Amino acid sequence: MIIRSLFWGLLVGVFVLMATPGPADAKFMDGKSLLNACTQPSQTPRRSICLGYIAAIADALEKDGIGRRKACFGKDAKLSAMRDTVVAHLKKQKTKAAEEPASGAVTVALVNRFSCR
Repeated sequence: MIIRSLFWGLLVGVFVLMATPGPADAKFMDGKSLLNACTQPSQTPRRSICLGYIAAIADALEKDGIGRRKACFGKDAKLSAMRDTVVAHLKKQKTKAAEEPASGAVTVALVNRFSCR
């Protein structure tokens, strides 16, 4: 059930990104952009991008880990709790994470909150 929801959120996010006109040069998601997307109202395209981005990193962290970092999510883990964790971390690190790739901030936030201890 959770995996299906994550998949659909990611799929919707990808389609929205493909349909959204943007500059010719590609740019990685930075902390400021992710925070903006994650604080949009529920059921909006930008919020879906946020959830898909976090879900993809969470999947990687749980399955194989990223580098030496790994996260453990219970079977009742909610994507909304992961989003809340990432938003809190980005707000705390706002100036530091604003221009950095968001993947690092998401990884740190999820590993710190959902450690495998």
